[in-house]
Amino acid sequence: MFRLEFGEPTFTPVRQKLASPVAIPGDVIAVYYGRFKLWDSRPPIPYVMDLIWREVVADRAASDDRFPSLRRNSRLPVELSVSEIAAYLQENFSFDQSLALDASDAERQRQPSVPRVEWIRAAISAFVDCGQGRWLDDQRARCAIDYQKQKLNVEEFATRYLTTAAGIQEYGGQIGMFTEVGPPPKTPPVEAQGAGPKEQGLRNAK
Repeated sequence: MFRLEFGEPTFTPVRQKLASPVAIPGDVIAVYYGRFKLWDSRPPIPYVMDLIWREVVADRAASDDRFPSLRRNSRLPVELSVSEIAAYLQENFSFDQSLALDASDAERQRQPSVPRVEWIRAAISAFVDCGQGRWLDDQRARCAIDYQKQKLNVEEFATRYLTTAAGIQEYGGQIGMFTEVGPPPKTPPVEAQGAGPKEQGLRNAK
């Protein structure tokens, strides 16, 4: 059940609708919000790393002509900008998923900017500190992340992150500390298998 507890939404139809409690079936909420992977609270950096790796880096690498001949121990640099990573993750895994296809520009502009740019920069810096990437400019607006045909998941990224200065500062360098603060659910390892169609991928954005 949705109900306005405090505040006053500026969007009149929403304000009027929530003046009285609105019953929402639980199964609808589960399906609707199950698509969200990012909210307005910063997730653990290893989770952001894993999301970038599996949803952006692996996808872009699979569309590269060099991908089919890539050996397991070889590296394929994937060049990306912080802004395009943030925009793609927001469009596919955050609040933008709640918008109707015919949503107005005003509705779209009211959506919070999630993930925040600083989360993306922190995750990329972790890739850099782990030896898996590098910044391409002094402004830290563009980066290259080295894709490898390895089965990586959030647990592996947590292990790597905890070896970095940022990870040590945040969690004391202990995996137990990371576990205590509640890491995201386990995700299966990802390994790109080849370029396939994706409705709103980054494959053509070079």
